[in-house]
Amino acid sequence: MSTIAPCIQIFHPSIDEFTCTVNDPDVQPTVKDLERVYDLMHTVSEVGPLENTLGQRIRDGLSNILDATVRKHRNPDNTKTDGVIMVDDTKIPCVFMEVKREIREGGCDPSSQASLSMRRSWIDDTVRYL
Repeated sequence: MSTIAPCIQIFHPSIDEFTCTVNDPDVQPTVKDLERVYDLMHTVSEVGPLENTLGQRIRDGLSNILDATVRKHRNPDNTKTDGVIMVDDTKIPCVFMEVKREIREGGCDPSSQASLSMRRSWIDDTVRYL
């Protein structure tokens, strides 16, 4: 039995597009791109209360890099992610963000929190993905 996973590109065309772009030697980041990444890396390396101002600064930095609005979103059960990107101004989430200073902070790791937030959001009646 093989333990080699299939290429991640088969799961969504955007991943294949990203991989092709990253590997294209003719595509180079601009100085502005590098500055935005530098600013975000500087922000995420700070020590501070993540849920308050630092979380907002991380959302702002990601918004600048991804050219998409990263915002907090409350689920119907009052849980919320540290950040989410919605598909074209709909209630359908496509990216979830969870910020922790270290894995297992608060008793839960960020990947588990993001997956639970995704589930809660996608079973929301207003999203209609039941």
